[in-house]
Amino acid sequence: MKYHHVKIKVMPHGEKEKALELLVMAETFTDCESIANVYIGEQFNEFKITDIKDAKVSRVIDNGENEKYVMVTASWISIDDKPVKENVIVIADSVQESIIIFDKQSSGMINNPVVDSVKTTKIIDRIDNESQSEMFKQFEVKKSTEE
Repeated sequence: MKYHHVKIKVMPHGEKEKALELLVMAETFTDCESIANVYIGEQFNEFKITDIKDAKVSRVIDNGENEKYVMVTASWISIDDKPVKENVIVIADSVQESIIIFDKQSSGMINNPVVDSVKTTKIIDRIDNESQSEMFKQFEVKKSTEE
């Protein structure tokens, strides 16, 4: 399973079109689209998935009830002296807090991680095995009964 970055346009009744972005964990792009359709379809009658890409994210660090999805790119030297680069989504209240959370979560796991870049994303939610959103659970139940 890997993360996909999904861009969606929703048309709330009587309002201007809005762009949303999700982080979806799925095996394939087709599975990702199906999961996103279920998730968004439960909330909006009119929507269109405009883009699905590999998110190039190795993991998500969720520190509770935070608001922003921040992309942290870090690098370090592995035990066998090879350079390693990792993209991590940290869910935090601010960019500064995301660095603190990343450092705290990475201490003891990674040899001297160096944060190369930090930027906020437009992602508003994620659907994955860890978060177990209700929509994701419903999709899994529907999918297993269809097979």
